[in-house]
Amino acid sequence: MTNEELLKSTVEYYSEDPVNRRCGVRHEDGHFSCKYRPTSNRTAGCAIGRHLSYEAQTTFDSYGGIDRVLWNVDTDDERTAENNKAMMPEWMQVMSIDFLIEIQNLHDDSPNWNDKGLTELGKRAVRDIAALHCDLREAGMNWVEWLKKATS
Repeated sequence: MTNEELLKSTVEYYSEDPVNRRCGVRHEDGHFSCKYRPTSNRTAGCAIGRHLSYEAQTTFDSYGGIDRVLWNVDTDDERTAENNKAMMPEWMQVMSIDFLIEIQNLHDDSPNWNDKGLTELGKRAVRDIAALHCDLREAGMNWVEWLKKATS
């Protein structure tokens, strides 16, 4: 899978049913905490988690946020960020940490979504991710047309 394919897949999957497919826990203060493992039978997991094995989902859930998984921020565990990344599918391992964090943040951040799909803020986030991490020349016209439609 390429950066372009992961971005498109993420947007399409969560746009179909954002209320139920965004897995996690809504706290009393309105804050949304993502879970890598599915929290119901209506979702395959979070943006990164839905592509992971059950073992990786469980391990990553024990760390919390994607920054803790890939950078070991605030953890004293002896597992390194390299070992965590090695638990991801091979195609994901070659993607930049920054890109993976932005994909996860797109999914996690409640202001990016409403019950119909992406909000204007979410559309802007998708355009920003595409500008920074996607090769529009290599992606082809179909992908570029999809991007225009998804973010307009």
